[in-house]
Amino acid sequence: MPTSAAGAHLIFTPDAFAVFAKDPERDDPFGAELGGVMDIYHVIRRPLVTEKGTHQSKQAYAQTRTREGRGGAYSFEVHPGANKIEIRDAIEKIYNVRVADVRTSVHAGKPPAASIQGGVDAALEKAVVVLRPEFHIDLF
Repeated sequence: MPTSAAGAHLIFTPDAFAVFAKDPERDDPFGAELGGVMDIYHVIRRPLVTEKGTHQSKQAYAQTRTREGRGGAYSFEVHPGANKIEIRDAIEKIYNVRVADVRTSVHAGKPPAASIQGGVDAALEKAVVVLRPEFHIDLF
């Protein structure tokens, strides 16, 4: 059991950890790793509109005898603490679509190629969301 400097025992209640979940200085203001629930608008940071992403969003195919049909694939930058289920729910609620598959990848921060001052580019987590064949997102 933790003790203070004076030797008295400290008792941690669930309310004591609520302070950490609401700390604005943290990267994770909603305390997802402490069991808090993240808002859907904080799970999805922004859509990644690139040439490859635009091409993938138009690639859809119908169902055949051996494979399921699928809609386009859309890329989003997501919160690093978000899991695939939270990403799926956020996309379905924000864009009013049905998601078939979610793929995620973590891109670590790297030093800039030709920088005199150094530093590190920001790390990001990217999610590629594949929709069901009858849905699409008009953003792309």
